[in-house]
Amino acid sequence: MPLQEEIDWEWALKKFKPPFEPRCVFLFSGHRIDAPGRSEPRFPADKEKIAAEANAAKERGILIPVLLDSVEPPLGFRRIHAADLTNWKPRSSSSSFDQLIQVIASVVGV
Repeated sequence: MPLQEEIDWEWALKKFKPPFEPRCVFLFSGHRIDAPGRSEPRFPADKEKIAAEANAAKERGILIPVLLDSVEPPLGFRRIHAADLTNWKPRSSSSSFDQLIQVIASVVGV
């Protein structure tokens, strides 16, 4: 599988637009999304595109915000309850993770 840097996300999004419509969209917030030791926040250069996609998902009722660190969600998304995975550890029991799975199931209609 290619590394994330090698994936042409713009191409992938165009390829699957319409008729593809996502059933849910995740908005991950955190300082260390791509580097666990990062001390300062790293924001994508094209965050306006991300905000536009997240706003569209919010309007459709399919946005699922997820906090990966103790940060404040981006402005405009602070009134939406976010799944708090700041203390979650992979392969361990977590009520926060279980709640996220339930939210995903309800949004996608499973």
